[in-house]
Amino acid sequence: MKRQYTNKELIFSALNNERINAVPKFFMGTAFLAQQAGVSSKHFEEDQELYVQTNIEFSKKYGTTMYDAGFYADVKEQISDMKIESVIQSIDEIDKLECYSIAKSKALDNIAKKIYMYKKNDSSTPIYVGVRNTPMLVAELLGVASFYKKLVRDKRLIEETSKALEPILFEGLTKIAEAGCDIVWIPMPTISGTCISKKSYVESCHVYSTRFIEKIHQLGMKAIIHTCGKWNDRFDVVMQERPDAIHLSETNMSEFASKYGEQVCMMGNISVLNTLLYGEPEDVYRESYQSCMEAGRYGNYIVAPDCGVPANVKEKNIEEMFRASEVAARALYS
Repeated sequence: MKRQYTNKELIFSALNNERINAVPKFFMGTAFLAQQAGVSSKHFEEDQELYVQTNIEFSKKYGTTMYDAGFYADVKEQISDMKIESVIQSIDEIDKLECYSIAKSKALDNIAKKIYMYKKNDSSTPIYVGVRNTPMLVAELLGVASFYKKLVRDKRLIEETSKALEPILFEGLTKIAEAGCDIVWIPMPTISGTCISKKSYVESCHVYSTRFIEKIHQLGMKAIIHTCGKWNDRFDVVMQERPDAIHLSETNMSEFASKYGEQVCMMGNISVLNTLLYGEPEDVYRESYQSCMEAGRYGNYIVAPDCGVPANVKEKNIEEMFRASEVAARALYS
């Protein structure tokens, strides 16, 4: 008889790179779920009870195996006017970070309440929280355009800002872990190959991304890196950072799986824009099935869209993505 896994067993086995002979399902789409609930995204994120209940109902309907508890990213919001593009423009301005208080973080309070509600309802499903890592937050504080210039002209400002930010982010990670989070999802679009060179990534981002993941592991959580954008030229560097999974986008899944499939759990790579948003159901089914077959042969693939799902994606396309994963799982593991 085929073993029945709990969601937590299923996900942690995949993240531990164990062959599970199944294709777990992951969904990320606050805007989509907010529309399903009939409210704005802002209202949805702030209404913890509605947020949690909608996510639970979606999970029951489609068999997804992780709960989304929100996003921790309020450092800039707390220390400045969010309309200001560049909060830190010189080393003298790094002391603005001293104004940030974990105790005043509305985002962390919101996340903790959602985690409590999830666990009260279902303790067998793992919970993830999105968190920007140190380089991503440095880019936000310097202003993205300024950050790209400083990578070439003023690496010391990036280095000193990164050093000052780390204790803040590590304290935030600690609070998230204490609240009961299982997995940290780390989006990294601003530092992808679409935006910066591999050389700049290695010189100014790699060490801080590595330490960020080390801290997550020290706190007993798992780390998923979301390589939003083009990362093909630096997957070797990302692998050195020791993530538990890589949530892929814009990648040749077959090539990635052949090279790294035995080393790390793989997720995603099903295009949100080209396929889920603009494609027909048969397009979604075809791409989803192909991803499952290419990566699933290693027994550690999690089917997922390659980024957050927009509000106006057809629900039929979501259905077809998950249906394809079920058919592929039977083909691979029966």
